[in-house]
Amino acid sequence: MLPLTEPIRAITVYQPWATLLATGAKELETRSRKLNYRGPIAIHAAAKPASAALRGIEAKLGFDDVDSARFFEELHESLQCDLGELPHGAIIAIAELVDCHMIHRAGMCRYIYKPAYVAHHIMGNERLFGNWGSYRYALEFANMTMLPEPIPAKGKQGLWTLAPGI
Repeated sequence: MLPLTEPIRAITVYQPWATLLATGAKELETRSRKLNYRGPIAIHAAAKPASAALRGIEAKLGFDDVDSARFFEELHESLQCDLGELPHGAIIAIAELVDCHMIHRAGMCRYIYKPAYVAHHIMGNERLFGNWGSYRYALEFANMTMLPEPIPAKGKQGLWTLAPGI
């Protein structure tokens, strides 16, 4: 990892989604608001335990029983560890935030528009691991790199700047 000459922006993500992003099992992060920032970004795992974040997952993501069962199977397989082993309250990865796409829905199909208006359909685990409601936004990352050791840090809502020295 190269030393950064300017303060780096960060985004806090609940576990297990933070680790799914860091490991590449999840490529997009969904948000209710558009982000205009592009550039280096730190992925911060929220202090809230994963078990608390997962309560009511079926209602939050509009899952039926089949989706819910598949979500937990894919989650376990993708993480390859217990939820209790996930880091919390720490920076766990750095990446480049390259774009922010509005999510659209046509019937049961959810998609985002990529540059040049190419529709990118949300399928498989990516669909399971995000909130793909219409008019939400999908953050697109490149060069995601998981840190060898989590760096303890206090997170914030929205996009924030890491304290000097982190």
